Amino acid sequence: MPLNDNNLKYVSMYKLTKTITLLLAAMLVVASCSKDAVSSVSTSDESEALEVQLSTYNSNLKSTQTRGWWGRFLQIVCADAQGAFEGCKAGASVGAICGDPATGAIVGGVVYGAAASFKCASELGENQGSSNLGNMNLGQPDKGSPADSTSGVASIENEDLFAKSVAAYQKIRRAPVVDDDNVEMILPEEYVAISTTIASLHNTMLETMGSLPSNLEDLDVECFTEEEQQIISSPEFREGFNNMIQEQFDYTTYQPTSRVGQILKLFFNAVQQGASSIDNLKQITNDYILIIEGNSELTDSEKRTLYSAFAVAVYSYSYWSHIYNPSVSTN
Repeated sequence: MPLNDNNLKYVSMYKLTKTITLLLAAMLVVASCSKDAVSSVSTSDESEALEVQLSTYNSNLKSTQTRGWWGRFLQIVCADAQGAFEGCKAGASVGAICGDPATGAIVGGVVYGAAASFKCASELGENQGSSNLGNMNLGQPDKGSPADSTSGVASIENEDLFAKSVAAYQKIRRAPVVDDDNVEMILPEEYVAISTTIASLHNTMLETMGSLPSNLEDLDVECFTEEEQQIISSPEFREGFNNMIQEQFDYTTYQPTSRVGQILKLFFNAVQQGASSIDNLKQITNDYILIIEGNSELTDSEKRTLYSAFAVAVYSYSYWSHIYNPSVSTN
């Protein structure tokens, strides 16, 4: 695993108590139908298709402003989640061949997710000529047209982006898992460690990507484990990356082909419609988890992929809201 055993034990033990507490709290919120909630989860017959339940939930969301600068902000958040989603799938598939699908999911989720964020941000063309994600500015509401999209990180080639993402992961792969106080998710215990690891390392990757030396050979990194090396050097992992990075990271036009991808699309629709604050995003995310857990249609691997993407979305929102616009609500 990319993280040492002590870190994973810490995550599991710490999150167990927090997860139980938050689950009880969330159930109380749903039961009371609090007027402050974005929406409440209605009890449905389990025989009702999961997509129908989620679509019904979306239709009951209170609509908020997601156009202009705010829409661009959410576009990067969803791009991060989309990249992590595709990376978890590809990495777990390759990792299964190596006998370690969990490590594959982590490597793929982190590498793909950060690369998607890097590419989406550069495509928006609002980095003001900076290649450092930490210094990017997506534009304030009163600003006019975006900056020239050919500046800064926008010119990076896909091959270079792959090398940059892998190098950044190699540098931060054993970074401690950060428990963001703004992230209160009611993930089932069996998905906490892997989802939180991917989401936490995702944010650490964003902090690292722009500060890498131009000559990656100068980077001081630890050696990969044998499993990590097999996963990253796999042609299938690289092919998946190339396919993912060719996507236009626009949640409004995202057209997945798989069923689980369609569920992620519904989540993006909910985010677009109702995530005007991190509290709203956490409410939407936790409601989606409760609905999915109340339905037996998805496999464990599908849930792992979805929940990792959800976690990256919430962590990414928390990260970008501080860097992008301090006035964005994070409480």
